[in-house]
Amino acid sequence: MATSNTPAASLSPFLIAESRKSAEHPSMEAQGLLSRLIHAVIGSVSNVGEIFERLLAIGPSQQVYILGQLFSRALGRETVVNDREFPFERFMNVLAILPRDVSDKFASQLIASLWKDLEHPTRYWPGLPFRSADGSNNSHIYPHIGASSTSYARSVVSTFQHTRSELPDPRALFRDLMQRPAFKPFEPHPTGINSLLFCLAGLITHDLFRSDSANPAINLTTHYADLSPLYGVNQEEQSQVRTFKQGLVHPDTFADPRLQFQLPGIVAMTILFSRNHNYIAQQLLSNAVNIAENHRFTHVDGQNSPQVSSQRTDELVFQTARLINCACYANLILHEYLRTILGISTESEFTLNPLMTPPSADPTSGNVVSVEFGYIYRWHSAISKADAQWLDDYPIAKKYMDLKRRTQSASEQQEGDKANIFADILEDFGYPRKEFELGPVCIGIHRNSETRAFENSDLIQILQASMENVASRMGAQKVPAALEEVEVQGIRAARKVGLCTLNELRRFFHLKEYKSYEEMVAGPGITADPAVVSALERHYGPDGIDRVELYPGVVVEATKTDGLSLPYTSSRAILSDAVNLLRNDRFYSDGLNPHDLTMWGYDYANNPSDKAATHGSVFHKIVSNALPEWAAVIGDPTRADELLRSPFRGPLAKVTALKRAESDNGDELKQQDEPNNEKRKKKHRVDTPSKITPSTRINML
Repeated sequence: MATSNTPAASLSPFLIAESRKSAEHPSMEAQGLLSRLIHAVIGSVSNVGEIFERLLAIGPSQQVYILGQLFSRALGRETVVNDREFPFERFMNVLAILPRDVSDKFASQLIASLWKDLEHPTRYWPGLPFRSADGSNNSHIYPHIGASSTSYARSVVSTFQHTRSELPDPRALFRDLMQRPAFKPFEPHPTGINSLLFCLAGLITHDLFRSDSANPAINLTTHYADLSPLYGVNQEEQSQVRTFKQGLVHPDTFADPRLQFQLPGIVAMTILFSRNHNYIAQQLLSNAVNIAENHRFTHVDGQNSPQVSSQRTDELVFQTARLINCACYANLILHEYLRTILGISTESEFTLNPLMTPPSADPTSGNVVSVEFGYIYRWHSAISKADAQWLDDYPIAKKYMDLKRRTQSASEQQEGDKANIFADILEDFGYPRKEFELGPVCIGIHRNSETRAFENSDLIQILQASMENVASRMGAQKVPAALEEVEVQGIRAARKVGLCTLNELRRFFHLKEYKSYEEMVAGPGITADPAVVSALERHYGPDGIDRVELYPGVVVEATKTDGLSLPYTSSRAILSDAVNLLRNDRFYSDGLNPHDLTMWGYDYANNPSDKAATHGSVFHKIVSNALPEWAAVIGDPTRADELLRSPFRGPLAKVTALKRAESDNGDELKQQDEPNNEKRKKKHRVDTPSKITPSTRINML
């Protein structure tokens, strides 16, 4: 007999009691309830009275079952069925006594429900458990979606009509609207965000965007957050970073040659993950982990089965270590990067996690990054004062653009010719070919010729300085002059792919379109700069707000005052991008589980040593394993620990947060902060990203 703790259980005696009152005229109230339930499940029927009578003729337990099914479907919620008390066959017997037209409708709903029990298309395919080198097969349904050397997507199709000759000169746009004037004082980031966050942003940008010089609509890297700058974008690049022994990669290696022309902080962040990979690989082959995993990396099926080949062990360990390393990468993005962007307090444990399971998750579509986001993520305006000085001391941007031009002209030549061009340019920075053979370069520091790795102390100094250097306020006229060639080329490439206007992108995201230049460059706490407004009028016309291109528009518009203080349009767009980037990747949406990552790997990538103090981030653990001398080099254990617990908030962040809590007046806050900022800049001043003065760097080279 059924239990009586369900709506249907209490309804059954009610139906029986009502039927006893009038066998010929059943209760209209009971029939009405039954009619509403049936209507909610299969639609309207005309013979409710007949159905009612037939239900009364069956046993109470069967009444409870059929009515329970009606209730659960009408309420639209899943129910747990006790198949000992209510076997499926009982439902079939109930359907058999109902009028044919009604039973057919119920049967149709049942078949639809049974079909929906399994996903279409199926999302879990255990036959392809690892990431491919080129990003293909992330989606089983569309295997080439998101692979390297495929086209970007386009989010917005521009309808704005113009000719190239009508558009402003890119160099004039840069100098008037984007360039950081030498005569203006440096403006620190309003919430104290440091340079390290933008170093991680640089790594993510290189992970997702690598436009073909000949055709900027083609993305040469994968369209997934899969650490391709470290692991490569195809099998050839991946083979160059692997030792093919025990799943390891070469010491402090990375595959993307572009990183050698980036700020040292970006290279240092990449090397952290390079070292993290090798740490993970070593742990997977340790007795503790391998035995716990039934010797999955060394034997066919358990300890007593035959051993696999060393090549098979290397492949299994490498691919599994990559999955775990990428899971650590995703953890850092979720628990540090996104939280900082959104301005979530360090005291809160809340995280906007795109991998939370909503009703209709579907990673089978794969991911294709949008061409618009390749420009939205250009955050050169946030480069700190120290990093801007470093760019002046080392003209890497100019050399990099020269490299792109020369390698493009050599596209029909042998790969060896391209390598020679690359080596020649690096020699200009004091790196002879012999040293280049030790591994990729980080301009400003050198590898140990015996270990082929960088010195821990050098990497620690780079990371510490990036943590202590406050980034720049973003917005108009904030991009360092040293990046002129990079930005000019960016504007030209945007036009070549037909990028939309700023207002068209705002309309796409349901944001209010700008009606004037003043509205575009002003916001709460930010007044419109007359010089910027005048420059916009000069380049796009007095009434040309709808002509303002997405790039440089997203650089010039006003910024928010909280969180990362991004330009308004960018701050909205990147949230959609972040959610889709992670949710469209099956290795994140489905693959973060103990089977694929191993029990140890799952714990390592998700559980920090002190969750309460690090709000779920494993960055503290990664740095401690990769750089065990961290505290010793920093010199102050308390300070060393503090830097790792809040890696993206500089020395001004806490003071700024306190003052914002005390006052809502932005102008008053700015006046209060300025004298204190100067004192702290003197106290924590670091002239270069690695605490090595330009002259010392030159001597080192």
